[in-house]
Amino acid sequence: MFGSMFSSWHAVFDLFCHTSWHCLFGLTAIGTVIVLGKVLNTSMAGRWMVRLWLCAVPWTYFLVVVQPWATLPLVQNDPSAIGLKIYSWNFLISNNDLEDVVRHVRKQNADVVALLEIGEHQVDALKGLTEDYAFHVWIPDGAAGVAVLSKVQNTSFEILDLGGAGMPAVEVNLPANDRSKAMQLLAVHTRSPRVHPLRTKQRDRQLAAIGEWAAAKVGTSYAVVGDLNITPWSRPFHQLLRSGNLRDSRWHRGYYGSWPAPLRFFGIPIDHFLASNQCEVLYRDVDPYFGLSDHRPIVAIVK
Repeated sequence: MFGSMFSSWHAVFDLFCHTSWHCLFGLTAIGTVIVLGKVLNTSMAGRWMVRLWLCAVPWTYFLVVVQPWATLPLVQNDPSAIGLKIYSWNFLISNNDLEDVVRHVRKQNADVVALLEIGEHQVDALKGLTEDYAFHVWIPDGAAGVAVLSKVQNTSFEILDLGGAGMPAVEVNLPANDRSKAMQLLAVHTRSPRVHPLRTKQRDRQLAAIGEWAAAKVGTSYAVVGDLNITPWSRPFHQLLRSGNLRDSRWHRGYYGSWPAPLRFFGIPIDHFLASNQCEVLYRDVDPYFGLSDHRPIVAIVK
């Protein structure tokens, strides 16, 4: 609770706010046990109303913060929709099963692919993908490395250093094609926050710079994709949506926990696809496959 309220105060609070989803459902379970204890007249029934109120106050707070109704699949989410397919995957710098990475990316048959955490030792093995993607840019820089590959004719790239964090981002200029209107895509990986506040401040500067990048393009079709190392319940995330006039593509489609990959539904959504009002999202999901990575890839179809 305090993590969400004071996430901008210190890195420790920011880390705690990422468990807001789990706290909400944990408190729901505790409240259910308290009520059942009263109904069944067990030893749990003593002072049950006090216990229930102590549970209900933070539960109400997390209900407002998490907004679990936003994960209800209320909008059409069609994986067969005709549009521009975008695939983003932080496949992990220590991932040495690169043949599997290439095989799986090819299987997705996406129009644009963003690969995060790419090092010099991985480039040669991954460049086999250029047989399928005529337009590409490679920035092997370890945990800060990124590669973007595109099938869209005349795609151009611009390398940016957003927020001065030393983590390159790639602006992808996609001309109009038979699948979508012209759009600009920002593939980005922000600094992973830890207990030390410096890393969190660097991430937040990157997020603020992403918002500025997006705000300069208001009125056009643009999107942000990648590992933002932040959950939707954190204050800097909401500031990014507001400043960049961006929409979270998760809204009314699903929860989409992406890290740690093996936890599936119990993971947290830190890999995102954020879109402008002019960028119509037809489909959004997480890929169940993750190989040797600790992240699940995300996929979106837009037009």
